[in-house]
Amino acid sequence: MIPTATILTRLPCAPISGVHPAEGEYARTFLLPLVGPSAYLVWNTLSRGTRPGQPTSWTTCHLAASVGISQSMLGRTLDRAQAFRLLDRYDDIDGQWVYAVLCAPSLSLSALDRLEASCPPLRELHRVLHEKVAA
Repeated sequence: MIPTATILTRLPCAPISGVHPAEGEYARTFLLPLVGPSAYLVWNTLSRGTRPGQPTSWTTCHLAASVGISQSMLGRTLDRAQAFRLLDRYDDIDGQWVYAVLCAPSLSLSALDRLEASCPPLRELHRVLHEKVAA
């Protein structure tokens, strides 16, 4: 069983080019199909439930239930969110997992190519959203 997940902080996420908050249009449009619904929902839930500088504790049961997955799937989901740099995991502290919720980086060209293969208009939409954020 996974220990209690302690979410340390949500790092500030200014609307600058190349950095995207969980609540944003970029994240929903491009990251959701890439990371999958479970990792996206966990990241978004933790992002919305965390305030800068204020630790927030989640029991694994509550976190899993809040996104509609089993506790056994939660560990893999947290690992996936970490692999895509949406969460940063620190060493266990007193038997708890400690995470920082991060803003998402822009997609790499290879990731964008994978998405474009399944939906060609995504590259143009990606360019338009990038210009919107940069403005």
